Amino acid sequence: VIDNPEWLAKKAGASDPTLGVAVKAIFASLRKLDGRKISAEAGVTILHSGIRAVALDASFLNDFPVQGEAAARKGITAALDAIFEIVFADGANAAAQWTLARNSTLVALTEVGLEELARVGAKPTEIKLLRETVAEAMEGNTPFDIDDFQTALNARLAA
Repeated sequence: VIDNPEWLAKKAGASDPTLGVAVKAIFASLRKLDGRKISAEAGVTILHSGIRAVALDASFLNDFPVQGEAAARKGITAALDAIFEIVFADGANAAAQWTLARNSTLVALTEVGLEELARVGAKPTEIKLLRETVAEAMEGNTPFDIDDFQTALNARLAA
């Protein structure tokens, strides 16, 4: 998977077209990341979390329009991009970014975010709430706390 991700995408698509679409959409987000900022193991775990989220809620495979872009993006790609774009943004909170640089914390954030979206349905409005919650968690000078993040995300999604 690490050395040849296209092999997995092709095999997944051959066994189940929906799985193939999910794997390709998740890879679309992972490919945007700087390989020095995320380990291969974390990438594989995030891939697993993404597949699990799609299995829990097929709305992750819906196409969402992207402002300023001709092509739509799958819901799972939009959700992962919402997380990664905030976490790895230039000028992000150094304390939170340092904590999230530990791949286990980034994986936990991704798992929680995707599971909570799967619980309520992955729609553009919910993905926007995910993005806002990640951004809020990155603010200030305090390290990232996964429990606080989950509580805040649950509250936003429930409103």
